[in-house]
Amino acid sequence: MDRSGTGGALGRIARLGFKEILSVVRDLGLLLFIVYAFTGDVQVAGEGISLEVRNGAIAVVDEDDTPLSRSIIDGFQMPFFQPPQRISYGEVASGLDSGRFTFAVILPKDLEADLVAGRVPGIQVNVDATAVTQAYVGASYIQQIILRKVAEHAGGSPDLTSSLPIDARIRVLFNPNRTDTWYSGLTELLQMVAVMSLLLPAIALLREKEHGTVEHLLVMPVSPAEIMLSKILANGVIVLVGSVIGLLLVVHGWFGAPIVGSVALFLLVTALFLVTTSGLSMVLATIASNVPQLGLLVALVLSPMIFLSGAYTPAESMPQAVRWLMVVSPLTYYVDAATAIVFRGAGLSLLWRDLLALAGSGILFFAIALVRFRKAMAGG
Repeated sequence: MDRSGTGGALGRIARLGFKEILSVVRDLGLLLFIVYAFTGDVQVAGEGISLEVRNGAIAVVDEDDTPLSRSIIDGFQMPFFQPPQRISYGEVASGLDSGRFTFAVILPKDLEADLVAGRVPGIQVNVDATAVTQAYVGASYIQQIILRKVAEHAGGSPDLTSSLPIDARIRVLFNPNRTDTWYSGLTELLQMVAVMSLLLPAIALLREKEHGTVEHLLVMPVSPAEIMLSKILANGVIVLVGSVIGLLLVVHGWFGAPIVGSVALFLLVTALFLVTTSGLSMVLATIASNVPQLGLLVALVLSPMIFLSGAYTPAESMPQAVRWLMVVSPLTYYVDAATAIVFRGAGLSLLWRDLLALAGSGILFFAIALVRFRKAMAGG
């Protein structure tokens, strides 16, 4: 086989890549895992990870039992809260300790009479803050419901901003209903792209070691760069197909999230990200001697990548030292670019910095992987 010429090299890479794709298709367990990662996992995580209050368990101690107190209780409705449990004052502490409910609202005696007389009564809201997100948001919901019901009872406007000296008008862009499944579904898909692009190329190389076929590759008229490129490209195609399926069928089809931007641009950003993570994957494959070791290394690398990507906590909310670490993570740029494309319709004029960062990190990791792979192949 002639190793000279670009055409010959591309042909060898294509044939080796096709072999890699066939090996994945024939591995039923791995194939099912890939399908689940881009469909079932995205769907479960998108609906299971919610930043909203849904079905919050709430209890009410109504010591007033007046039309006002009953109106306040009626304000706690689905889907935000479960039907309120009416309890006595003595059950508040035990109910919060046992987890029967997260919120306990105490409506004091003479609540309505004090309001009519012009006094300012107090309403106590007890919150179990072990579920900190639900506790924080739910307490805000309860406060708004109580203020709205009191304003309606007093004959005023239920719009709490109408009495303010400033006319504040909030315009919510890109996600008017603030549906959190749109964002959580997409970010989970992006994380699955990172997981698969780190795992699949490394597994392909370690499979060669475990099956004893590395020696076959060494005697073939192919270079280490061609072997590495074939594994990266073949598994990159699989991940690209999975990302499109997850985006169109789950994020857009199941969750109803609109795709404002270009799907082709989304694929371009994903491809650049795959070059970076696949190069890192090959570095890990040269370090690990078997698949269990690879799993530990991937967990060690992937966990900080995900938590420092800005998908869960914006960079502005993190300490300065942690923000410097985010600059190193390619997932940071991928999340920024992908969410901007899908939700805001961003183009190249807005994304060129993220693309440049991904391309630069991709070249760096690819070069490191090629050096290590050549050494590993030379060592047999």
